[in-house]
Amino acid sequence: MMNFSPFASSLELLENAKARIDDLDRALDEFSRSEPYSNHIEVHAPSGYQCAKIRQNKPIPQAAKFAARDAFHDLRGALDHAGYACTCRSNKPDRKGGFPFSKTKAHFSAAATNTGRDLPTEIRELMKSYRGYGDEDGDKLLYALNEVRNINDHRFLAPFGVVSGSSQSSVKIQITPEKMAALQNDGGRKVLLNPQFNPLPIMDPQTNEMLLAIWDERLHDTPQFEVNLHVGLGEIGVLWRHHPLVVLRTLVPKVATILSEVETEARRIGLF
Repeated sequence: MMNFSPFASSLELLENAKARIDDLDRALDEFSRSEPYSNHIEVHAPSGYQCAKIRQNKPIPQAAKFAARDAFHDLRGALDHAGYACTCRSNKPDRKGGFPFSKTKAHFSAAATNTGRDLPTEIRELMKSYRGYGDEDGDKLLYALNEVRNINDHRFLAPFGVVSGSSQSSVKIQITPEKMAALQNDGGRKVLLNPQFNPLPIMDPQTNEMLLAIWDERLHDTPQFEVNLHVGLGEIGVLWRHHPLVVLRTLVPKVATILSEVETEARRIGLF
């Protein structure tokens, strides 16, 4: 005789999330190997100084965005399905057993009561103990599962950079007061004494360019620095810039633990 789990739907969503994470891994790896970026040194139009940029020549593939979105939604869905399974004793046609989330701790209890009003008290209190709110001592990573629902797919994933090892480049000339005055009158540009680096550059979605550094070519040679690029999560609150694979692979065991503990409690109080 087959053993039936009342959380079969939740476990199926959890497994599907794992599969979609693997899909995301492959899609991002293929994107990285396609050499989607190019380096450029050119005039910085607003200032007239020289600048270093990275230009994105290929879009992040839709397959990667969809895989990331699906994985987040499946993890959130696994929690909600577990709650719904625990409303089995309710006779209401529209049972409310959603996993509790709230932007603030102050509104969390009320939100938990509203979304899970048909849950047994023991289950609702257990779910509340996971602190799915977005401020104070809340579990920000868990709360992000709630934020993901409202994110525009276009900005779900975005390229980010980290500039490191930046240093001042060699100075071309000795800056005397006379030379400073002469440079100030050269094309009306002020003298930029030191190169300016952007330590955490972001790809501009309008121009598909990432500004890394600006320097006054009259004083400095091209500065030396390193930039590391990665595809990170876009407009998702506390997860902004974080690598989606790291986040998702941290969430999977967290969600699995919650499902296991909720099922254990449900069996203890005799729901199943």
